Amino acid sequence: MKNISIHPGVYRFDWPYLMTYFVPNNTGEVEVNKCEVELYVGQHQNLQEGKLITIIISSYNFSNIQSKFEHIATKIRLAFFDEICMGTHNNLSEDSICWFERRRYSKSGGIGSGDTLHEVKMQWNKKTQKYTDPSWN
Repeated sequence: MKNISIHPGVYRFDWPYLMTYFVPNNTGEVEVNKCEVELYVGQHQNLQEGKLITIIISSYNFSNIQSKFEHIATKIRLAFFDEICMGTHNNLSEDSICWFERRRYSKSGGIGSGDTLHEVKMQWNKKTQKYTDPSWN
């Protein structure tokens, strides 16, 4: 891997996304879904496992997330990785990035409340600047 400079830390935020149906409700509004995103950048445990960035995308509506995962992941990479990796995100080895989907089942929070965590493997196309072919482990 080429020399990568990063801004380490844990970044947490909500990410909006649209489904493929744009049907307004009775007040004329089209629902915008959201998922929770956690970026773990340069964290000790991840570095020991050879990972520079670990991303967890969480949602209670995981069937929607599964159908949009590679699109959401692409947008997150394009929006954040250049800043976090100081303009070098295209030099990142895909082996140094780990994506997970967290399926939330209870509003009480935490993995112990029945949530499940699934690693997602995808292909990054440098030419088209997007992820494709997600598969869940």
